Amino acid sequence: MNVSEMIERTLSMLITYLPPIIIALVPFRDTLRFSKAVTALLVSVLCACILFVSFNVYADLTNYILLPLSLVICAAFAVVAIKAHPGKIIFTIIILSNITNCVMVVSTWLERVLFGAEAAIKYMNYTNVISTLAVSVLIISPIYIYFNGIYREGISKNIKSAAWKFLWIIPASFYIMWVHHLEDSGVGLTELAFETGHAVFFLVLNAGAFFAYHTVIRMIDTQAQNLELEQINNQLTIQTLQHENLTERIAEARRAKHDVRHHITFLDSCLQKGEYEKAAEYLKSYEKSLPDDSAIVFSKHDVINSLLLYYAQLSKNNGVDFDVIIMDVPKEINLPDSVFSVVFGNLLENALEACCEQSEGDRVIALKCKADKNSFFLHLENTYNGKTVRRSDGGFLTSKKHGSGLGIDSVRKVAENYDGILETGEANGRFSVSLFLNLPQE
Repeated sequence: MNVSEMIERTLSMLITYLPPIIIALVPFRDTLRFSKAVTALLVSVLCACILFVSFNVYADLTNYILLPLSLVICAAFAVVAIKAHPGKIIFTIIILSNITNCVMVVSTWLERVLFGAEAAIKYMNYTNVISTLAVSVLIISPIYIYFNGIYREGISKNIKSAAWKFLWIIPASFYIMWVHHLEDSGVGLTELAFETGHAVFFLVLNAGAFFAYHTVIRMIDTQAQNLELEQINNQLTIQTLQHENLTERIAEARRAKHDVRHHITFLDSCLQKGEYEKAAEYLKSYEKSLPDDSAIVFSKHDVINSLLLYYAQLSKNNGVDFDVIIMDVPKEINLPDSVFSVVFGNLLENALEACCEQSEGDRVIALKCKADKNSFFLHLENTYNGKTVRRSDGGFLTSKKHGSGLGIDSVRKVAENYDGILETGEANGRFSVSLFLNLPQE
C-alpha cells in the first residue's frame, strides 16, 4: 500500500467514523465525565483504534469479528467518557453504529456508480473520500440535527432505570440483522455494496430502524410528561386542600361571630344575678369549644410541610393516626421540589391506601425525617392488612388492584439519581420504607 492509498483510506475512515462519534457525545454533553480537552484526547485515541481495526477489515473483508469489535471499542469509550445510565449509552452507540454501517455501504455503492467498480475496489484518485463525504453530508447532517434536538431532549428524561436495561436490544437486533446479512452473503463488504439491491436493503432497514428508535424516544418523552402532570396534579390537590382548610376556618370564624351575642346575653344575665362562678365556668367551657387557630407546621421546608399537611388531613378524614417527627430539616435543601413531590407523594399515598384497606386494628402512619447539607434521610412505617407482593429482586410491590408498585419504582429512581439507598421491609404488622439520598454539593 503506497502513501496515497493510505492517506485516502485514513480520510475515508475519519469521514465515516468521526462525525458519529461526535454526535454520540451531543445528547450527553452536560454529563461528560471529563473536560472538553480530555474528551477530545479520548476521541483521538478512539479514532486511532478504529483506524487500526478498519484497516484490518479492509485487509480481510471476510473477518466479521472486527466489525463488532469496533462497536465494542466505541461502547467502551462512551461508558468511560459519559456519566449516564449504561443502557442509555449503549442504546445511543448501537444506533450510530448502524447508521455508520449504512453510510459505508451506500458510499461504496455510490462510488461504484459514479467512478466504476475498479475505483471502488482500489483506493485511487480519492473517489472513496468524495463519495463518503457526499453520503455523510446527506445522512449524518440531519442525524446531527435530530440528536441535538429531539433525541437529546428524550434521552435526558428520567424514566425507570429498568427500562434502559432492555431498550438497547432494539438497535442491537437491527445490528445483528445487518451483520448476519453480510455474513450470509458470503462476500466482502465492498462486493456486497456493489449490488443495488443490497444497498437499497440497508437503506430501508435503517429507515425502519430509525422509525423504531424515534418511537422509543417519543414514548420516553410521553412517559416523562405523564409523570410531570402527575406531580402537577398532586400540587393542585394540595392547593385545593389548603383552600378548603382556609374556607373552613373562615366559616368557623363567621359562626363564632354570629353566636357571640348569645354568649354575651347569657354572661350578662349571670353577672346581674351575681352568679360569678357560673359565668367563669361558662367562659372556660366556651374557650374549649373555640376552633384551634394555631397553624400546624410540620417542617420549615415549604414543600415538605405542604405535603405533610395534605396527607395529615387525608389521614384524619380516614381515621388514620398520622405521627410525624421532623429532625433538623432546614428551610432550604439542595434538591428540586419535584423530588420531594415524588418521594413524599408516592410513599405517603401508598401508606394511606394500605391503612385504608385494613378491616381491623389500629391504622397508623409514622414518619421520621432528617436532613443536613450533605444528606437526606426518611423512614416511613405504616400498618397494613398483611398482604404484600415480593419482587424478584427481594423488594416489595404494593398490593393495589390498579397498580404494580410504580410509586416505589419512582422513589427508587430518585435514590439511583442521587447515589442513595432505598430499602423496604415488613415486621410486626408494619410495612417500612427507608430512603437515604446524598445531596449534590454546590
